Amino acid sequence: MRYLVVGAGGHAQEVAWSLAEHERGRGAPCELAFFDDAVPPGPLPSGLGSVVGTLDAVADHADRRSTLLVLGVGLPHLKARLVARLSGCGVAWATVVHPRAVIGPNVTIGPGSYVAAGAIVTVNVRLGSFVTVNMHAQVAHDGVVGTYATLHPNAHVAGRDDRRRRRARDERNRAAGARGRRLGGRRCRRGRDRVARSRPHLRRRAGRSDDTTDRRPGRLTAAPVPDFQ
Repeated sequence: MRYLVVGAGGHAQEVAWSLAEHERGRGAPCELAFFDDAVPPGPLPSGLGSVVGTLDAVADHADRRSTLLVLGVGLPHLKARLVARLSGCGVAWATVVHPRAVIGPNVTIGPGSYVAAGAIVTVNVRLGSFVTVNMHAQVAHDGVVGTYATLHPNAHVAGRDDRRRRRARDERNRAAGARGRRLGGRRCRRGRDRVARSRPHLRRRAGRSDDTTDRRPGRLTAAPVPDFQ
């Protein structure tokens, strides 16, 4: 298989190295070609391959049957821009997982994502498309990392406890219902509705979210604080 690596900087070479290690473990051939608007053509210092041309040259090398694209950048806004720019190539994006990354059961990893050496993704985790889990980063149980998000080295996303959140929600609803009954009549319904509508507002002010990432492309390079167990 021939892999077209988008980017030729240090991060792109790390991703390519991880891919080469994975393919070598499988005994599969791995040809790497790099494309970058800012790096001149020629062999790279890592010896992993050569810069073939700019990003405009990717389409000339694309073949649905024998090539895959590899995302070699880490900044979320740049990921989104490059993916949109290359959307017309008709070539799928490879998912790269270093053989020394630890991936637990019931983990889904979207296309174009990269999980580096030493990273740990435990159980029941969802990684969206074009996610970067860098070296020694961790995503614990039931975590969700949104599209284009990047976890820097040693970033830790704690597990989510849905049962604790449900209990807290039920307690708030019971308290709101009791307050509404004390107020009586139509105020009871308005009281409950007001509490329900205010919850997203309060979470935003506190910087919390039911997800572990802001899903807007280009907004974050690390996960905001989830509801910890």
